Amino acid sequence: MLYVGLFFITLLLAMLLFSKKRVLEFVSVYWFRLALSVFVLFLFNVGSAFIGFFIPINAFNIAVITILGLPGMLAVIALSIIL
Repeated sequence: MLYVGLFFITLLLAMLLFSKKRVLEFVSVYWFRLALSVFVLFLFNVGSAFIGFFIPINAFNIAVITILGLPGMLAVIALSIIL
C-alpha cells in the first residue's frame, strides 16, 4: 500500500514538472468527484434506509463511483443486490 501511495505522489510530481495548470485541474476535478461520490452514496443510503437496503461507504465503493460515475453507482448497487 505504501508503494502505491509513493507511486501516485511520484506521478503527480512528474506531472507537475510538465504543466502546473494541468495537474492542478486534474487534482481539483478528482477531489470534486470524490466528494460528490461520497455525498451521493450518503444520500442513497439515507433514502434507501426506509426499505432496509444500504451500501457500505468504503474506499472501494467510493473509488468505483468516482472513476466510473453513474455506471459505477449502478454497478455497486447491482453488486450489493446480487451479493
